[in-house]
Amino acid sequence: DHRVLHFLKFVSNYDKPLSEPTSDVMYKRQIFVKTYIKLLTVYTSRHKNSLAHKQQEIYLLISRQLNDLEYVVTSEGEMTVLLKELLCILNNDKINNASVKAFNKWIENKPGNGIIVRCLLKTLGMAVTDFEILAELFEATLTSYFCNIVSDEFQPTWKEVG
Repeated sequence: DHRVLHFLKFVSNYDKPLSEPTSDVMYKRQIFVKTYIKLLTVYTSRHKNSLAHKQQEIYLLISRQLNDLEYVVTSEGEMTVLLKELLCILNNDKINNASVKAFNKWIENKPGNGIIVRCLLKTLGMAVTDFEILAELFEATLTSYFCNIVSDEFQPTWKEVG
């Protein structure tokens, strides 16, 4: 499983940012992210008896994936597609504590006018099915949107959020 993921990561150029990724590269990256999520789901199903002891490891795996996403993706369109896929991790009830913790920590200090916050505002409602998790992540995202302003030119409004 690890070798397949490593191969897909390499083939999709998911290890380096590209200034203008082609649609082929974007499609390969989406396949990589979907495969990552599928393998994580299979892992949690196979090892459900020992998941309580592996929450920190799962948290680190998800955090690493989120950091890779932030490093690699430079366009808002690609970020929206890949983030929507990654948010599906939160729907796995066996690991949602670790995944919520990882997403919250990742969102925590994002700039309000950055593509991550904008894409989260677009995709959270479409990808996350648990309303409590959705509310928690929306709160973290809105806090980043309104509180983490990095320039005087950006004035966040509720109009943009809706």
